[in-house]
Amino acid sequence: MFALISYDKVPPGQFWYQDPQRVKPFQSTPLIGSLIQRVADFRAGNGYERAKDQEVLEDIVAFTCARLNNNQQWCYDTKKTAQQVFTPAPKGCRGCGAKIA
Repeated sequence: MFALISYDKVPPGQFWYQDPQRVKPFQSTPLIGSLIQRVADFRAGNGYERAKDQEVLEDIVAFTCARLNNNQQWCYDTKKTAQQVFTPAPKGCRGCGAKIA
């Protein structure tokens, strides 16, 4: 399963969501919280399942990572350890790669 690295960084195309119960996608927004509220209100108002904020967040995150092809700049694999996800900084010069004594 993939998750967003940050909810504060706005991904390409902003945050938007295509709910399976709705033909038209929810309008894009730079704030994931406002999108969660709109989707949750839509689901609750129509008696659909997964209308709680946490469930909606999970669906939006899964949709967004899939939309971004699980790009490592935006998403990480939750099954991997931190060492597998984040590569350590190079040990040499950041400009040329030469070893520093």
